[in-house]
Amino acid sequence: MNDIKDHDDIAGRLERIEGLLATLVGRPTTKQSEAAACDPAEILQAIPRAMRRLDPMERRVIMGRFDGRTFHEIAKDLGVTKERVRQIEESAKRFLRAALMADHSVEG
Repeated sequence: MNDIKDHDDIAGRLERIEGLLATLVGRPTTKQSEAAACDPAEILQAIPRAMRRLDPMERRVIMGRFDGRTFHEIAKDLGVTKERVRQIEESAKRFLRAALMADHSVEG
């Protein structure tokens, strides 16, 4: 039974990673078509570098969302509103997207 729980946890984390990649990289535009073929494994390696460039609050919001926490839960921990958490998440995702695109010479 423990193996099933571990498998479900791994599967859930992989889904969240795929979702994060899709959110950050998105669908390629015409300008991106050549570079969009870059290896997802390369992008996964670039994410920690980009995450280190976020400020601590942005990093906490992104990691909280990655772990499946709601805006409300994160807001309570940070002492801000849910709307502020949403704004921080959007700003951090824009930054991460730009950083990943720059690392992989993809114009966005």
